[in-house]
Amino acid sequence: LKTQSTEMGHISNQVTWAALAHPTIQFKLIHNKRTLLDVRPCESIIQRIHLLYGREFADNLLEFETENPDFQIHCFIGKPDFTKANRNYQLFFMNRRPIRSKIIGAALNEAIGSMMPKDRYPIIFLFLKLDPKEVDVNVHPAKTEVRFRNERAVYSQIVKTLQSCIYRHKYIPEIKSQDESAET
Repeated sequence: LKTQSTEMGHISNQVTWAALAHPTIQFKLIHNKRTLLDVRPCESIIQRIHLLYGREFADNLLEFETENPDFQIHCFIGKPDFTKANRNYQLFFMNRRPIRSKIIGAALNEAIGSMMPKDRYPIIFLFLKLDPKEVDVNVHPAKTEVRFRNERAVYSQIVKTLQSCIYRHKYIPEIKSQDESAET
């Protein structure tokens, strides 16, 4: 085990991810008699994002969905000027389970990477729903890393879906000059 604060951070992340994946369930996390997280049941993922991260955060997300015969994508992506300095807010879920996927990360980079300012990363909550037979969850002992049976199809559909959203929402970041940046 690591330090108490490190381990508590891992636990908090797990509870947050479970709360995102299951918005209709109440989640409460208490540590040393202090409530760290308490989110009521809600009807949608965007409501859960609002409860977990705040109104301003939720208001800066674009929502879209797509469905094809093989899988469904429900996604929330940060508006062009709502980015982070790291990838901590790039969360992927498969069948309501938090996952890590190099394929999804690469698809995100392909679709949006060139539009991001240097050292900035888009915020994204991507929920993928597909037949469990189409994915191998036994890639890593923690079962968080997955391998898709048809990686090319998943990759291309995610790229196509993200690019479609970008096009529909005129996803163009505002570029500030050095003079404007100094003023803020």
